[in-house]
Amino acid sequence: MCCSVDDDEFNFYRATHAKRNFLSALPTVAPPAGFNLDDMCLVTLSKGALDQMMSICVRYSCKWRYEYNARKCAVIVFNDTYRHVNVDKRQWMLGREPVDEKYDYTHLGVKLSKVLSVGVCVSEAADKLRAYFFRLVSCGLHDQGVNPLTSFKIYKSVVLPKALYGCELWDNISNDDLLKLERSHRKCLIFIQGLPRSTRSDVVPSMIGSRSLEGEIDRRKLIFFEQMGNLPDTFVAKSIFLNRVVSYYDRPYQKKSFVPDIHRIFAKYGLIHVFNHFIASGQFPSKIAWKYLIKCSIDEYETASRIARMRSDTYLLSYANMCPIVLSPMPLWLLCKQFPCLFNNCMYAAKVIGLLFSAEYFQVCRTRGFLFTNAALHAVFECQTNENLKLKLLDEIFKNFGSHVYRQFIMLDPRKQILHLCFGLCQFIVEDENREKCLKIVVKLFHHMLLYVR
Repeated sequence: MCCSVDDDEFNFYRATHAKRNFLSALPTVAPPAGFNLDDMCLVTLSKGALDQMMSICVRYSCKWRYEYNARKCAVIVFNDTYRHVNVDKRQWMLGREPVDEKYDYTHLGVKLSKVLSVGVCVSEAADKLRAYFFRLVSCGLHDQGVNPLTSFKIYKSVVLPKALYGCELWDNISNDDLLKLERSHRKCLIFIQGLPRSTRSDVVPSMIGSRSLEGEIDRRKLIFFEQMGNLPDTFVAKSIFLNRVVSYYDRPYQKKSFVPDIHRIFAKYGLIHVFNHFIASGQFPSKIAWKYLIKCSIDEYETASRIARMRSDTYLLSYANMCPIVLSPMPLWLLCKQFPCLFNNCMYAAKVIGLLFSAEYFQVCRTRGFLFTNAALHAVFECQTNENLKLKLLDEIFKNFGSHVYRQFIMLDPRKQILHLCFGLCQFIVEDENREKCLKIVVKLFHHMLLYVR
């Protein structure tokens, strides 16, 4: 049973230092000067105890001449087995003002429901992610604006922290809720890179070197655990935290709450030995060492799982072999950063890569009327209308970069050929000037090829 009280001047100074019946001492203590906290939460196991605590708060406010706003307060009853019987009979009073009983309430920016479900929080985070991102689009976070690597850095430092605020307290997130978050995340990354909407899910974050949001949420939970573990023992929050951790070992069948969820995350990334060492000795790694450890562990897990999914898919195998480090930007964006004058060429080449690794469905060629499933492959290798352009492309590669590069290039399969061309043949050409020249030639010819197909 919980009552969340909102007041503009009430301070929680004395309440944070008491261990039992913490509000009983409040009427004898004056509020410290300059110490204000306008949100407080009362937690009890029965209605009678909550009524007593609320009456103590009212007496304290009368003594020190301030008022509560009962309309901003709310009561949430957890594990209500008589929800259909006694809800109308229960009355909650803050002095002479009634307090409403609600299904959920937002406390310190985090929404909490009486059934302890995080579905609403995750859905709101997915909506906020899109909303916050598209507010920044006018600042240049799109395919005709700043470099995608710069846009992605702004997105990580501004949008993600706002959208994922309070995610450390989300436990037992369902797959459907995670899918909502990932879809919003991919939509933002697609917009930053100017990719087709049908680009495959694993390719979109790999092109710019982004983690999944599940990995980002797990990272924040692990950092929060370190902050709690390294708190001084004098803090009441540390005592509560240790009590929750120890109680989990007494009841390992418990499936909900923060500790079972964080235990699962430790096991997921192979860090369970750190958790066990903390339980045995009470010692935890330092902040810097822990951040480095979880970064390496999460990156290793994300890379292995994403590469495994790509290699199990025939269409994505070429990308996995070409860019095995999926948490680093692809060579095209690094080339764009090195040569800002190639921005438009790089953005067009990225669109071609997006077409190459898009969801495949039957389409009709405008010129010949033939059916095809992949626009990039059809335009470059299959469409007879572009035969002369294809021969011109091969001729340009031979004349500008020599027979050795041409021989290596021609031995590749069609998907790898298009991918290498969009990267400026970076694996075959060492000189930056030749990579720049190659990308300009490729983009010009690809533009004419795709013009006849789409």
